[in-house]
Amino acid sequence: MKNSKKGWHVHIEEQAKSSFTIQAYCKRHRLSTSMFYYWRRKLTVKAPEGSLQEIEVLSPIQTAPVIEVHLGPGKLIRIEGQVSALFLRELLQC
Repeated sequence: MKNSKKGWHVHIEEQAKSSFTIQAYCKRHRLSTSMFYYWRRKLTVKAPEGSLQEIEVLSPIQTAPVIEVHLGPGKLIRIEGQVSALFLRELLQC
């Protein structure tokens, strides 16, 4: 499963939830760090600059330690800690 799209999606989510760096997580799970970065980049959806994209919130509370929303070159929203789905919807409607 680790070489499938779904398998990498699971690893990327689990690493984000963990306290491990990417390098430590990959070493612990015997994964290639370069493949981890490749799949993370491939599975990250980026909207064309200046366009809006609908976002689906999968759970009411986001438990990842950090959420980053890239809005274009030099435009980044970074949120640390738990965030409610309602807050994210309101923030992204601005």
